[in-house]
Amino acid sequence: GIDQKTVNHYLDLLARMFAVTQLRAWTPRASRQDSLRGKYHFLDVGMACALRKLDAAFFDRDEGARQLGPLAETFAFQELQRAAPLQDKEFDLHHWRSRDRDEIDILASAGDAIAGFEVKAAQSVRREDFAHLDAFERRGLAEGRRFTGVVLYLGDQACSFGRRRFALPLSVLWSRIDALEGGQTQLPIV
Repeated sequence: GIDQKTVNHYLDLLARMFAVTQLRAWTPRASRQDSLRGKYHFLDVGMACALRKLDAAFFDRDEGARQLGPLAETFAFQELQRAAPLQDKEFDLHHWRSRDRDEIDILASAGDAIAGFEVKAAQSVRREDFAHLDAFERRGLAEGRRFTGVVLYLGDQACSFGRRRFALPLSVLWSRIDALEGGQTQLPIV
């Protein structure tokens, strides 16, 4: 119920205070079916929880489980953003959303490779969790680049779901990944 100008003003103020950042929309070859609007993330998940008055007990209730998803997505974005300077290749982060509700939470692009990340606040992963990643590739939005789809989730097993489709524990973003890539210390994405 707030005027769009007021919302934009508040978002601008929050960005200037380094409280939020905008994850730009994926735009190469964007069609009328793709949204070109950016997505905002808090730069501190703890602050996002405090502003919403969410405490540890809140997440034990049903409504807390629904709030955990967007917070996990923001956390994953923050960790990928923090890891960027440590990678061999420089990569850009984006998100993608189509007007018919296909969405990829985070896209990381570097050179001839793109990785799409879906973040799930769940202990298990199903093949259906890769549907939006598959739609992105099927529509040719990777523009001939190598595309890898990753579902980050709250479980503890790294699993393959077919050609260039992986489910990885969210903890892979802050822990050693030697076991996943034969001793490699780079993120196994691009």
